[in-house]
This record gives sequence, structure tokens and C-alpha cells, in this order.
Amino acid sequence: LDLHEHGQRALVSYVRGYKEHQCHYIFQENKLKIGGIAMSMGLLRLPRMPEMKGLDAKGFFPATVDIHQLTYKDKAREAARKVRVDKKNAEYEATKEERGEQKKQRLINSSWSVNKKTIKKEEVKKKKKGNGKFSDSDSAEESESDADDFQAEARMLKKLKKGEITQAQYDAATAGGSGEDSD
Repeated sequence: LDLHEHGQRALVSYVRGYKEHQCHYIFQENKLKIGGIAMSMGLLRLPRMPEMKGLDAKGFFPATVDIHQLTYKDKAREAARKVRVDKKNAEYEATKEERGEQKKQRLINSSWSVNKKTIKKEEVKKKKKGNGKFSDSDSAEESESDADDFQAEARMLKKLKKGEITQAQYDAATAGGSGEDSD
């Protein structure tokens, strides 16, 4: 575990040094082959860090070893690691509900197009788990038909505002309406 941690720190330091170097002409971060570098440092998995986004991870093959089962030789360090892991797991469980509320709030505050993409991703995840509310055909067809209905209504509203159609035609096309008269 010591060797793995040292390798991770070395990779993080290498990537940060590469990105922060003043001579960008020589040290081009987009050409950095991070996968090969990580393999040469003996990493079992790539560390999570913002600097790694967009870098080429080809050539890296994660180990099949469960990293959480690795232990320190030093019993005191292993005991401290277990305390840290238990504390982290307890914090994660304690904030689980709060994270769910934050996710719902982000969905409410985001734009319609972002909501649509997020909802589709969640439906796909539910289908993969087999816990989905919808059958396979229902969810895809309903979301596509809703999107088509929304786009058709938006087109009709544009025509109404341009004066190409009347309020009555708009109301009929959108299956009723508010009855309010626009410009």
C-alpha cells in the first residue's frame, strides 16, 4: 500500500508540474500519455484529480486487485487507516440524504434541456439495474413524444408571435390554451 500511495503522489505531482510549467510549447499537456506513465509508476488505478480530465488514459489497465483489501505492514498505520476509512464511510452515509436533496435542487434550478438529458441518463441507469418504473418501450417513447410535443408547441408559438396564425389556430393546435390574446 505504501508503494501504491507513493506512486499516486508521484503521478499527481508529475501531472501538475507538467500542466503548470511555463514552457507550454515543450510541455504540451494534451500530448501527455497519462496511461503509460501511470503503468510505469505501478499504479493499480488512476487517482481522481481535476487535472486528469481530458488527458489520454490509453495504455492504462486497472488492476483486478481490490485496493480496499490492501493493508499496511505497520500495524499502527493500518489501524489509523481503518479509522480514517470508517470515519469517511460514516460521513458518507450521514450526508446521503442531503446529497439527494442537493441533486433534486440542481435539477429544479437547471435548464429544460439539461433536465431532459439528466432524466434520460437516470432512466437508462434504472433500466440497467432492472428497477425502472417504466418498461423499455414506454420510457423511450414517452420522452421522445414529450420532446416532439414541446418542439411542435414552440414552433406554433413562434408562428403566433410572427402573426402567421391566429390565437384560435394556436389554441386548437395546442389542444386548448389560456385564451389570452397576444400582440
